[in-house]
Amino acid sequence: METDNDPVDQNLLLQFTCLGTTDKDDLVKQFRELIDRVNDSTASFYLEMNNWNLQNAIWAFLDYGMTPSLPHMSLEESLKLSHLYPSKNCVMWWTVVNDGNEPWPRDVVLQYNGGNHFCSTQSVPLPNIVYPKQSTTLVVEFVTPSEPGWYHSTWRMRTAAGAYFGDILSLVFHVNNKLEDSEEDSLSDELAARMALVDRNSMEEEPSSASVNTFMNPAPGPSEVDGKNMQDQGDQEIS
Repeated sequence: METDNDPVDQNLLLQFTCLGTTDKDDLVKQFRELIDRVNDSTASFYLEMNNWNLQNAIWAFLDYGMTPSLPHMSLEESLKLSHLYPSKNCVMWWTVVNDGNEPWPRDVVLQYNGGNHFCSTQSVPLPNIVYPKQSTTLVVEFVTPSEPGWYHSTWRMRTAAGAYFGDILSLVFHVNNKLEDSEEDSLSDELAARMALVDRNSMEEEPSSASVNTFMNPAPGPSEVDGKNMQDQGDQEIS
């Protein structure tokens, strides 16, 4: 890329001489000051791609001439946690939708992004490729802290290049060792129902199950069968 006679490039070089930090947050901020039409995710993408060298990252952005297209994601539904017992194994889920026009890459993960960390993992891979307009359920297993109080963490979708996209997913609950049994039972029932739905969606749908609705067409009870048999016998005697 020729830069000797370009006044814009010369101005950038002049500004580079005043920048000497190696802090990543500062580098992202300086990248956005020089290229004001990008967000933090795009700045981080080019900086990481160029080993956090600000000058090389700027040139790479100018050479490509456009920002990378990030996937799209929106939150549809989530489990509403409130009060939980301490030191308890729990599950949190979010149902999200790909509201973009391209499938999500295979290497996209759900990444812990901040707040209290009480999970055994920092990231959770997706169970399958999510296509446009398709929904999927993201599940995080965790153990509640032993001390009473409010706890909060955030999770986000992240590409292999480290760029975050989509809505911020929150996990908020209160640890209380005096929790009412009825509230705990209700929460356990909701978790069990959701996990059963996740397992069912992950299995291949059988053709026969799609054509039969046992709720709309219930099997006849014993009394109905006996009544039908008696009517048939009466018809035969009359004839």
